Amino acid sequence: MNNKQKTDLSISKLVWEIYDLKKTVFGAQKLAEALEEKNDRKITKILGDAKMLRSFIVRRGEKNDYFDILKRSFEYLIEKRFGTNMGPLNIPEKELLEYIHALNIPEQIFNELAHVAFHRRNEKDFFRLTDWIIRNEDILENKGVVARAMHDRASWWGAHQDVKKAIEDNKLALELSNKYGEVVVVAKAKFGLSHNKGKVKEEASSREYLRPSAQANDFIALAAVLEKQGVYYDAARAKTEAAKALLKLAKRQEEKIRAETLLSAKNLALESLKSAKDHYYPNAEVQAREILAKIYVVLEEPRKEKSYQKGAEETREKFLYRTKD
Repeated sequence: MNNKQKTDLSISKLVWEIYDLKKTVFGAQKLAEALEEKNDRKITKILGDAKMLRSFIVRRGEKNDYFDILKRSFEYLIEKRFGTNMGPLNIPEKELLEYIHALNIPEQIFNELAHVAFHRRNEKDFFRLTDWIIRNEDILENKGVVARAMHDRASWWGAHQDVKKAIEDNKLALELSNKYGEVVVVAKAKFGLSHNKGKVKEEASSREYLRPSAQANDFIALAAVLEKQGVYYDAARAKTEAAKALLKLAKRQEEKIRAETLLSAKNLALESLKSAKDHYYPNAEVQAREILAKIYVVLEEPRKEKSYQKGAEETREKFLYRTKD
């Protein structure tokens, strides 16, 4: 590996921007063709583009086919180099990293593969990958990969209703991301903390519990930070979470002030839905549609409630999207 490549890998930060839909679809098609042809050079070139890797995960592809092509392509390269049935995590760490560095494939690929496992609810693969990343902090050149892996673990616990572990791991992710200067992971860790502290039983932990009004303020502020960093898809999710918090708050308010809170919740959810559709982010689209359906239940507008719920279900089915709220 020449000095320029070494420098790029050593100082690179995590890539969060994504390509437009047309380029993402084209990239996935080219990767599928390259894998079919066993064209190592083309596969390596596409896997070396961290922005494309991120695009595959955010956009998913219908029936999650982008997940499949990403995972199979990386496994193909590993098997070609190290032998059949040698999964990447069965190879000595330094040898594996030397190999992907020589190909100029970013270490961020391990985060994206962990996300494939996360979205497929493959607990074994998810924890093998995130544990591997965290364990190898000393030899990974992009330390942001480690901070992101810790946040991803927190997201797993949050999705599976283990609020205590989610909060603990996001505190560690916040510490690591501040240490390594990863602004987006800082925002994502704060997002996770606000999200999970809103789930803490009020009577169980007054120190950790976050009231809906404070939650909403946190998410609105984080949406602004994420938009400034160009992470529009996560900004959309932050607006949806703010809408959820405001809906929870509205249900506790007197009728004379409830209408204003519900209007704010609806507007935030509509902003989130528009951004999710503009950036073709099905995760945020599903959640925005679902919270809009809940808002229209409270507003007693059944036609709109059914319309948004139907849209959420159709999007969920199209992308094999699963979540636990």
